[in-house]
Amino acid sequence: MDDFYFNTQNRIQALMDRQEAFLKTISQGNISWSKQYLLPQNQKNDLFFPCVEIKNLDFQLEELKKLPDFDYSVFAKWRMTDLPVMIVAGILGALTSRWLHGYFDSLHKTWGKLDTLKGGHAHEAIDWAQEYYDMPGGFGHRTLFGHDFFNPFEVDWSEYLAKATESNTIFPKWIKAGFYWLRHLFQDTFSAEGLPLPGHSLIRDFLNPQKNHELIKYFGTIKMRDLVGAGVTNLIMGGYLWGTEGSLARVTTKPNYRAFSLMLGANFVNLSTGLLTPPPLTTLNWSTIPVMGYYLVRLIIMECNISKELKIRDRVLDDNENTLMANMRKVAKNEEELNRMMDELLAYDQQVCKYYDITNDYQRKLGEKILYSKGE
Repeated sequence: MDDFYFNTQNRIQALMDRQEAFLKTISQGNISWSKQYLLPQNQKNDLFFPCVEIKNLDFQLEELKKLPDFDYSVFAKWRMTDLPVMIVAGILGALTSRWLHGYFDSLHKTWGKLDTLKGGHAHEAIDWAQEYYDMPGGFGHRTLFGHDFFNPFEVDWSEYLAKATESNTIFPKWIKAGFYWLRHLFQDTFSAEGLPLPGHSLIRDFLNPQKNHELIKYFGTIKMRDLVGAGVTNLIMGGYLWGTEGSLARVTTKPNYRAFSLMLGANFVNLSTGLLTPPPLTTLNWSTIPVMGYYLVRLIIMECNISKELKIRDRVLDDNENTLMANMRKVAKNEEELNRMMDELLAYDQQVCKYYDITNDYQRKLGEKILYSKGE
């Protein structure tokens, strides 16, 4: 478009220069007239000299807006190895939980035989649900009394305070008593059944633990073996992504579709594998759910932010389209005005030729002679 303006301006300027030189030559009497260039008398009437109006056209076009910067790395695509690694990481985590089942349960049994002051929790009061049993432990006892992290009010603290006093602790007795209770709950996570989910005591009647014990054991407890299994899954998947992405931030915090979706997928495979494992090793790995929730929320936030940024870019593109259309209209108007000026100049050129009784051919040759002589 700039070349068009430049060439057209050159054409107009050349025509004006030639016209000026031609009229100057005539006024100085430097033309040798020849009859072959004279127009017939019948073509010399009704002469009209147009008023040629040369305008300064506005060739300045409006600039387009720059699109806002956008981090396209968030759309990192999956690689060929991603899906196999994701599946393997999830399954290995679930298998780790299964392999640790017997070993962790044996640890729990050992602690269950040790006295509180010796690092265990043997015969502690919260293991007695006396309305159901006449001895510590028993079928589903953890859902009946004292094993809810969110409900310490069910605990008879006199026992733990007495143990704290007996231990000659340097800490306040209530701190040591709380430690003994929390240690008991921690050690119960190593058992085959696990520790009932915090808050279970608040819906105990709804759960009906005596009747639904098996379901609670599989789907309503926290098991240390599951925690370790989830850790294995996330270490494998996180390490793989860290190596391929080259940045830990791109795995955990920086928006990255590939990393977030693969971490979510690996934990989902772990969760699904545990649920599909036949009893008595069936388990719902609750520790994978917060991780899945985190990456799911990050994906949703990332999607919302991307949508917001794309809308901003769409508005910029719409504005640029309007600007482009306005520029095109200006170009068309300028072109129309240039053509009008060219037509007026050409008409003026023809009238000059007619006024001085010369033909176009003579005027052209004279103009060439003047231009060539200037060049020499």
